[in-house]
Amino acid sequence: MSIRVFKFGGTSMGSGERIHAVTNIISMEKKHGSLVVVASAMSGVTDLIIQTTESLVGLSVEAGEYQYNQVVIQLRERHFEAINSIQLLTPSKNRSKEERWQVESVISDCLEQLKKLWSAVCYLQEISLQTRDRLLSFGEKLSVPLLSYALNMQGHQSQYLYADDFILTDHGFGEANVLGEETDQSIRRVIEPLCQERVIPVITGFCGKTRTGQTSTFGRGGSDLSATIIGAALNAEMVTLWSDVDGIYSADPRKVPEATVIPNLHYKEAAEMSFYGAKVLHQRTMIPVVEKRIPVYSKNTFNPSASGTMIHDQVQVGSHPVKACTAVQDQAIILIEGNGMAGVPGIAAMIFTALRQKNVSVTMISQSSSEVTITLAVPEPQVEQARHALNTTLQEQLNKGFIEQISVRPHVALIAVVGFGMKENSGVSGRVLGALGRANVNVLAIAQGSSELNISLAVDMEECVQGLRMIHREFELHKLDIGVDARSQIDLILFGYGQIAEKLVQLLDDRATAIKKRFGLTLRVVCVIDRSGYKLHPQGFRLQELITMKAQKSKGVALAQQADGKSAVSAIEALEDILKYRLGYPIVIDLTDSTEALPIFKRTAQLDADLVSANKAPLAVDFTDYEELMALYQSRQRLLKIEATVGAGLPIIETIEMLLATGDEIESIEGCFSGTLGLLMSLLEDGLSLSKAVGNAVSRGYTEPDPALDLSGIDVERKAIILGRKAKLLDQDMELTRKGLVEDQWIGQSREELYGHLSEFNDRIRERFSSAAQQGNKLRFTARVTKNKVVVGLSELASQSALGQLKGTDNIVVIYSKRYHNRPLVVSGPGAGPTVTAMGVLGDLLRIAAERA
Repeated sequence: MSIRVFKFGGTSMGSGERIHAVTNIISMEKKHGSLVVVASAMSGVTDLIIQTTESLVGLSVEAGEYQYNQVVIQLRERHFEAINSIQLLTPSKNRSKEERWQVESVISDCLEQLKKLWSAVCYLQEISLQTRDRLLSFGEKLSVPLLSYALNMQGHQSQYLYADDFILTDHGFGEANVLGEETDQSIRRVIEPLCQERVIPVITGFCGKTRTGQTSTFGRGGSDLSATIIGAALNAEMVTLWSDVDGIYSADPRKVPEATVIPNLHYKEAAEMSFYGAKVLHQRTMIPVVEKRIPVYSKNTFNPSASGTMIHDQVQVGSHPVKACTAVQDQAIILIEGNGMAGVPGIAAMIFTALRQKNVSVTMISQSSSEVTITLAVPEPQVEQARHALNTTLQEQLNKGFIEQISVRPHVALIAVVGFGMKENSGVSGRVLGALGRANVNVLAIAQGSSELNISLAVDMEECVQGLRMIHREFELHKLDIGVDARSQIDLILFGYGQIAEKLVQLLDDRATAIKKRFGLTLRVVCVIDRSGYKLHPQGFRLQELITMKAQKSKGVALAQQADGKSAVSAIEALEDILKYRLGYPIVIDLTDSTEALPIFKRTAQLDADLVSANKAPLAVDFTDYEELMALYQSRQRLLKIEATVGAGLPIIETIEMLLATGDEIESIEGCFSGTLGLLMSLLEDGLSLSKAVGNAVSRGYTEPDPALDLSGIDVERKAIILGRKAKLLDQDMELTRKGLVEDQWIGQSREELYGHLSEFNDRIRERFSSAAQQGNKLRFTARVTKNKVVVGLSELASQSALGQLKGTDNIVVIYSKRYHNRPLVVSGPGAGPTVTAMGVLGDLLRIAAERA
């Protein structure tokens, strides 16, 4: 018989409306087999019972009676109001006055028993642990009849049960332990017959009974444990813990706003997280189900369609060994120091025996290898009790000087970094400490067991939140697990998939082995974006997949229309989607000519990715926008590489950066910055008309996607601005002069329209070249950058000059500086074409690899 166990927490049971929502979930899930339900008290009820009970001690009998009677009235009103709501939400045909009377009678009886116990507390003026547990059990005893009633009103057969009738525990009141085999038999005896009759048992969580019949409890949050105890006894298919959150988070969302739900956790990871402050789980929840390998789900009653968190033992390490970081606050550190402890057996035993005798819980232990210091963390409310116990027990060692001092540091928090895969990955501790160091968080003590499941660190309480946020960011816990370890990967996101991208993809494949050998990294394309949308594969596309993708684009099939393609409102939407995944070292590569890419550049840095660009437009924007962009990348500690924007694969920007880094000052830069226009000049000299020369350059892949950007001189202008800003020659006071071969109004026209316009200029251009040749000169499209001045246009130069001798797509950049004043530094070579531009992009990728590896 397939049985599943559902537990609903206090917020899920918080009102009649919420209980009705719970019945809807049960109705949907009951189709899949038998259900057993465990319920908590209505939200706030257990706290109210505790507060009322504690307040009675010290009051007169009359004052106490008045107080608890007011609370009983409050509880009656709340639970009866829930009954009203349940009835109003029930189809009229299912409403039963008799059932309503029965549930009201049960609640009234519970409240009468509660009054009698409170009356006894008033007279005795003490609260034993046994009495406290019995009082606390009434929260659940008041709630389960409500849920059972609601289910019956929905047409189900349901029966409420009190767990302290059949779950057996020891006498550890307040933190009772279940008696295994006896309880399993008792649970099966009570519940299995009901399941066979298709009755839904609704059972009180949180409590059980001793062999002598006294009610006991498992501690706050113990309903989770009740559910897994019952699930294990029944060999349940699964246990689902329903609460008011979508699952178990990578950190407390109140402290780390970007925390996300963890899809899968190992039992051991969940146990560690529950100990270190993850409130969704009771600390002992996993114990009953581990041996039987029953999966436990954490889901949201108010968002039942969310997938939640699955806790099981088939968890893969995934793309990162760290799953979560969590913290427990209000701790204190006790430091025991003394050279006399070294090599002396029994000291540690004395320390822990003393603390055990006083019921002091030790939450962290750290000992130096020299045995000179022992550091303990304990709950801060227990620290003075612990210090007194240690001073008493170790008095002889203190008097003899074996122990020099026992000191206390209060207001401490313990941060736990949890992950089942730590032992398979080196450097995790270093990254944790590095992240805390960058946040100026001082680590007071650290502990890590040989299982390497958890790194625990003690920090000052006021630094805890900042520490959690930095660790969370360091391990990118806000991103989705892609299922494989990505730390040895550089993940590439391509904007644009034209000829340059095609050549780059081939280069990456050709150089893969050499890159792996040199950097220990694999470069893989995980996303390709065009104007229609994008295709993504977080594990990386194979070469053949990319070739097929390009072939389809060449046939006019946009990415969004290809298999597994996705539409996107904007490129930023696509970027945000891919960067939700926990990639290795993500790098965005802009291979477009988009003039609207500046927001993409900014969002890339904000999403903690690096960027390589062959697109000049976002870097030639208004100077203020440019400065803001550079400041953003610096503040986010991201890399922006732009070598391919000028000179394709020539090391022009790298040369300028090196000159400045070594203390040189650049005075001017001039030359021919466009391989495309250089090729046009050569073709025109050879006698081709302007229209045919442009067609030749386009067919060979040398022009911008819009050839008018080259012909107007805008492309050269952008390159000149980029070089001038890199050389610190240009700021907001820049003056610009540009005279192109065509007017700016031709930009954006179709190629057919452009060729038609160009044919009108054929004779005029031919005459200019003929006139220059008669004078022994050549025409070249040049740029010159001096302090805050840029001049771009067609120049007539001596045939034997350096610029006059240029052929084809060659670029030449002439740099004058304080060091290179009389004889300038010259960089020259092919400066256009998909292959050399792709080489420039790859060079920038390898520079990033060298810095990030």
